[in-house]
Amino acid sequence: MRPIYILILLFFIVFSLPKCSDGANRSEITKEITKKYSISPEAKVTLKNSFGSIHCTTWDKNEISINIVITVDTKSQEKAEEIFELIDFTLNGSESAVTARTRLAKDFKVKGKFSINYFVHIPATVNLDLSNEFGDVVIGELKGRSIISIEYGHAVIETLNHGDNLLKVEFGSFRIGSLKGAVINMEFSKLTIDYAGSIRLKSKYSDLTIGEVVVLEGSVEGGKMNLENATVLTLTTEYPSVEIGTLKEKLFVDGDFGNFEIRHVSPDFKSITIINDYGNYIIPIGTSASYTIDAELHHGGIQLPKDQAEFSTYISSDSELIIQGTIGKNPAGAVKIRSEFGNISLIK
Repeated sequence: MRPIYILILLFFIVFSLPKCSDGANRSEITKEITKKYSISPEAKVTLKNSFGSIHCTTWDKNEISINIVITVDTKSQEKAEEIFELIDFTLNGSESAVTARTRLAKDFKVKGKFSINYFVHIPATVNLDLSNEFGDVVIGELKGRSIISIEYGHAVIETLNHGDNLLKVEFGSFRIGSLKGAVINMEFSKLTIDYAGSIRLKSKYSDLTIGEVVVLEGSVEGGKMNLENATVLTLTTEYPSVEIGTLKEKLFVDGDFGNFEIRHVSPDFKSITIINDYGNYIIPIGTSASYTIDAELHHGGIQLPKDQAEFSTYISSDSELIIQGTIGKNPAGAVKIRSEFGNISLIK
């Protein structure tokens, strides 16, 4: 028999043999733990989980209901029980505080699918302290203060009505409908907010998108920032990409490198201050606006409406430009620029 026919025959023999699969006879086995506690409307609720999701639904009862579902994909009930024994849950509560916490044994190992999911009903007025790793979080509307930490997961939150929340995300994402106020720390993550009142931000290599923000203060290192409407911005930036639809009142930015662009500045703006090293700024102020200008640039350029300008100081050399004066009549706003090795444009 020719060698080629021998190979073909062996191929069919091998792939016709019954296969032994490690997944044979495997099934999902679950274990549930349920607890209920009567609580005061402003009780502290602590939820700490990993390798699963946390779903928080609000209701009108002065009660918290916690349902924990552990699911393992294994070959037998006996094997599943061995896995369950390696998971420890802390569940305790009083009228003022409730805690639900997951802890995995140091030698915890599982082959196949595995998850620990929390399903929680709480009053909207509680103060929530929640953290989750390697899983998603879903939260409805909350009125109490929230501390929420996400690592390697995604959070979807309807509304946070308290003015002093704390949000932290690493290698994950937040999606928030409405946020009254928060301190936000994010690294290598994404944050999307429809509306925000007040934010204090620390962002590293992350992407931030906000529909409307009233006051935003913070630092941005790398990543992208996209704000559709902003009233007051105070930023320290390094290597960012910033895009703003409309600036209404105030901007202060101290930036190194990167690009910063605003599509529209309200003619009633109050102040714009730019301290720039090696960055490029496009901030088109419309011809209907009137403002004072105080600019010093070294090894860079500036574009402004010279036909509307009256300069009290204009000093220009190959490496330096110093200007002071007004743009338009009856100036109401103020623009201050200090720039080195960058370009600034104040026109469309």
